[in-house]
Amino acid sequence: MPYLKAIAKYEFSDNGYEEVLEKPTGTRYISAAGQDDRYGVVTDFMAAEGWKFTEQLGSGLIFDKGEDTIIIETRQYSSHYFIWDIPDVVLSKDE
Repeated sequence: MPYLKAIAKYEFSDNGYEEVLEKPTGTRYISAAGQDDRYGVVTDFMAAEGWKFTEQLGSGLIFDKGEDTIIIETRQYSSHYFIWDIPDVVLSKDE
């Protein structure tokens, strides 16, 4: 049910992503899969948190910030959407 609710919110917003749920280790988001720059929304999100995109390795996006490196995994949810998880350590409010 949280996925359908997030998709409905996403369709009526112009954010590029919508929060699906918070987990003990981070937050899950959903985005459209049919965009030309499919992972641009993830790289923009991470850039806003101070992380620099370095490369893509399969469905994982690798980011660096200072001496730290993190991989954000993406997963296809349906033919129209993909999901991605941001660990709490990434979010600046938890730094």
